[in-house]
Amino acid sequence: MSDSGAGRTGWVRRLFQRPKVGPPQEWVPAATTFRTPSKGDAYDFSVRVRCSWRDGNRKINAVRRGAGGHDDLVREQIAVTVRCVLRNFPPHQAAEAESAVNRELARLAEAFLPGTTLRWSARAQVGLDDAVREIQQKAWAGILEQAAADERRGAAQLAAHDLTMKAHDQDMREWDGRTERTKRYIKGFDESVRDWFRVLSALGVTDLLREDNARDRLRDVPPPFLVPALARLAVEPTDADKVIKDLAARRDAKDRELFRTVSTAIQNVESIDVNLLDFEDAQNSALVRLMQWAGLRVPGSARLTEDVS
Repeated sequence: MSDSGAGRTGWVRRLFQRPKVGPPQEWVPAATTFRTPSKGDAYDFSVRVRCSWRDGNRKINAVRRGAGGHDDLVREQIAVTVRCVLRNFPPHQAAEAESAVNRELARLAEAFLPGTTLRWSARAQVGLDDAVREIQQKAWAGILEQAAADERRGAAQLAAHDLTMKAHDQDMREWDGRTERTKRYIKGFDESVRDWFRVLSALGVTDLLREDNARDRLRDVPPPFLVPALARLAVEPTDADKVIKDLAARRDAKDRELFRTVSTAIQNVESIDVNLLDFEDAQNSALVRLMQWAGLRVPGSARLTEDVS
């Protein structure tokens, strides 16, 4: 008894329970495809419209039966709306035209079929005319080719810039290398000249020491007549024998010339009480400067007078 009572209680509860409500069901008839003119009437848009119907929680068959009496009217309103909207767009603006059409269809669906529980919605797809698509394809082919050419040109310019910068860096490295080599060459050349100067002094070709306030010190620079020879010896030391012989001969001839000049000067002024070999102010004498140019030591006045006499 208790079991049958429990069964009756469950049956009564189920009787008074609210039925479960399922999700809304939609009836979607076949899509409609048609063509309609674009702006200027030269080309058409291709249009494909799909509608969907619903009526609360009614099943699909009930929705289909309810929509059957309104379907033709709705399709006509959709066609008129689509045609009016698309005539405002040029034939190549299918995407813009599609957005505008769907906005208008959404407003139309909200305002249409008042006083009924039926609801519908529509979604349009707008495509280009085949002739317009062919023109667009050619135009876009040119655009893509130009973009590819620009990209290749940009890559080539970038590569050329990289090569230019690398060449510049290489030039700078070579310049730095030449600068360092030049510095080393000048330093070696200077040392070689000084060494040869000492050698020539040791051989008696020139005088390495000079008098300066009664004190001997190394010459700052070689005498002018030695400069070409020293430069040649620094570059071509194998010519030393020839260069030294030539310098010795020139030095000997120069010494004799200077001796003759001094002797002649003394003989020409013997009648005058002037001693040309008095070098108290020797640094201002042209004769002293000539001897210094030749690399000769300037002796004291007593010694020169004694030698000449």
